[in-house]
Amino acid sequence: MNPGVATMAVGHLDADCFYVSAERVRDRFLEGKPVGVLGNQGACVIAKSYEMKREGVKTGEPIWDAMAKCPDGIYVKRDFRWYHALSLMMLEAVREASRRVEYYSIDEFYFRAERGRGETFAGLARGLRDRIRDRVGVPATVGIARTRTLAKLAADASKPAGARAVLTAADEEELLDGLPVTEIAGIAGRRAARLAAWGITTCLHLARADRALVRRLLTASGEALWWEINGTPVQPIHERRPAHKTLSRGGSLGGATTDPRILYAWLVRNLERLIEELRYHRVAAGRLTVLVAYKNDRTGQGRATLAVPADRFDLLLDVARPCL
Repeated sequence: MNPGVATMAVGHLDADCFYVSAERVRDRFLEGKPVGVLGNQGACVIAKSYEMKREGVKTGEPIWDAMAKCPDGIYVKRDFRWYHALSLMMLEAVREASRRVEYYSIDEFYFRAERGRGETFAGLARGLRDRIRDRVGVPATVGIARTRTLAKLAADASKPAGARAVLTAADEEELLDGLPVTEIAGIAGRRAARLAAWGITTCLHLARADRALVRRLLTASGEALWWEINGTPVQPIHERRPAHKTLSRGGSLGGATTDPRILYAWLVRNLERLIEELRYHRVAAGRLTVLVAYKNDRTGQGRATLAVPADRFDLLLDVARPCL
């Protein structure tokens, strides 16, 4: 870890509870109340406020379970066009602060952080956070560090509405020591289990591990993460992404389950996230694959081909449901 502080770094901006925050922009009555945003079918909670999270409601949870845990909650249907409009406003604000910006997702951005004479990276982070709040009306958290992986970790550890710069060796060590290795995007489940067998359970453990061992356990992509958390940038900022042949969205079910309601809610949630990506890249799906990992490490998959490429939720759900 190099203790020197450069004039350029990488920033990560993440809107806090973006869907809920977007709903509060146009309806201040929702401020401070437990709010859940529902998917197109109203079957599951795809986003929740911190107030609802404290009641035990989880993202992807069926609406009937959520209402049992939080009967006083306010549940609203998702409005992707409104969220997209606010996302573009955030993008414009970030571009005013940086000459290189990556639109990573509807509520996440990476950017090159440059401090001018007399400026600090901490001040830059606070200024951008405040600009988003004043101009767009949504709370956001900003992290700035030597690499994009460190910047995201700094932002995630500073939620909600935080602003943090992690540029010195001491600050990086403090950040990494307090975080489980699964906080790094790209390390979960099986990868985390491989690391745990070698006593690597925190981000700092991974940073101090032998690079060759990390590559053997996690392949070249894991080695790239090792370089990143040690302050060497190997993952660039993509201002323009190459055309995609495949787009995917997924995530954990939160534990092993045989409950078809939970499986269906998971499918709906991730299908909606996939449609966001399709529409952002202005493409349509011609084939759809649903992959499921089982507790015994086996995987299953279902595939379907659409008669006509589409990005409509109802059409894709009809195709995806039999694949599950």
